[in-house]
Amino acid sequence: MTQLTRTHVTFFEDFAKQFFRDALVQTAGDDVDVEHILSMIDYKDYAKRFGAIALKHASYSDLKYADKALNDERVVRAMNAIHMATLSCAPSTQEDLNIGFIAQMLASKNDPDDLISGIADAPEEVREAALVALQARLAAVGKE
Repeated sequence: MTQLTRTHVTFFEDFAKQFFRDALVQTAGDDVDVEHILSMIDYKDYAKRFGAIALKHASYSDLKYADKALNDERVVRAMNAIHMATLSCAPSTQEDLNIGFIAQMLASKNDPDDLISGIADAPEEVREAALVALQARLAAVGKE
């Protein structure tokens, strides 16, 4: 296991502060006291625990490189472009195939919360197809 240095802890502390701030700013309502929520975190302790786990899977130099690359304006623009294209471009030009595809994607989720919220948030025709696909999945699991 890699021993965390002060440099490592500082890097992970800064990363965590920015990560949590960005997540809250993107999702919190206007009435939410973001600073108060952020003040609840002991960033130094979190950085040590987070860093220990991260360094089991990647080197510090790899993590620094990824952080730098992911914050590069060109990468951000490219990721936004890919995200917009993914949201805007259906897998097929045939609507019934798109409904079936999205339904199968929703029904294949392993996390029950993701499964339920995904189906609940889907348009009615997708929701109906997803429930049929989920029933088929459950029937197949029951036969094993």
